[in-house]
Amino acid sequence: MKTKIIMGLCMAASILFSSCDHQVITALDEVTTVEYAFSDYQRLEISGDFEVYVRFSETEENIAITANDNLHRKIDVFKSGNTLKIGLENKVILRGNPTLRAYITTRNITDFEVYGDSSVDVEDLILADNASITVYGDSHFTGEMDVDRLRVDLRGDSTADLFGYAENVNARLSGDSTFRDYDLQVADLIIDLTGDSQASLSVSGTIDVEASGDSVLNYQGNATVVHQHLTGDSKVRQRN
Repeated sequence: MKTKIIMGLCMAASILFSSCDHQVITALDEVTTVEYAFSDYQRLEISGDFEVYVRFSETEENIAITANDNLHRKIDVFKSGNTLKIGLENKVILRGNPTLRAYITTRNITDFEVYGDSSVDVEDLILADNASITVYGDSHFTGEMDVDRLRVDLRGDSTADLFGYAENVNARLSGDSTFRDYDLQVADLIIDLTGDSQASLSVSGTIDVEASGDSVLNYQGNATVVHQHLTGDSKVRQRN
């Protein structure tokens, strides 16, 4: 009996601490826009349920955050080194119908990290020698590429929709993630898929693939599979 009482008290204390440790905010109906002035960044980090739209310009630098009026004070927008970071403050829980959107205009971004149920849509061509896309936590990335080397890391039910061209792609997918579509033309592909992940790409040169679980690599083109290690119910399928 004593043990049960102690356990009950511990659970109650844990629930109380958890509720006190987080701030619950109900989003107001009024939506407003606040602008920020940052420049000289090449990396973007997005979190906290944001929708982000990116455009590139040689002459304009602008960051506009559109959100419910009472949420702006809980939004972090800052630059750390060469990284622009946008997201909600830690330990903030939103209720109601929150609006969290960012509109970014800058010279160029080549490194993206998106997480926390967020999305990034790059509306102009990503032109670079090297580019990196990391997406996790039920998030999404969309963009057109023209790059020599592309690194893709998808985790936790996330998706990357890419099109354009990449000379060399090194991709790692896990946790029911998706890398698509056939509109991305790849010369040489190195890819590792685990946990029911799926990739669908066009490949013309070579493929080096390792896959496990229920993962699938679908590809179009006449690529040569130079290395293949499949376990579980994983598959490699040519879709010409």
